Amino acid sequence: MLDAINKANAVPGRTFEKKDSLFIKIQGSPDATKRAASIVKTIVHRHGASGWDFGSSEEAAKDLWHARKAALWSTIESLPGSRAWTTDVW
Repeated sequence: MLDAINKANAVPGRTFEKKDSLFIKIQGSPDATKRAASIVKTIVHRHGASGWDFGSSEEAAKDLWHARKAALWSTIESLPGSRAWTTDVW
């Protein structure tokens, strides 16, 4: 998916490394967000993460989340004739 996001230029000026990735959106007060991000970072590094990008500015965070949201349409575009059926899991 990251290859498809890159090829679609979903986030102009940003190229994502093609490797397993986890996109997590953390919301709340600034202090709660920082605490939650610190906990998530500790957990993912404990399980072998090789990097961490929290989106150090409002714009950087928006770019990361836009890339996450672009995963579906950019992947569909990368495979001619593809279709998708999206749903929620309960």
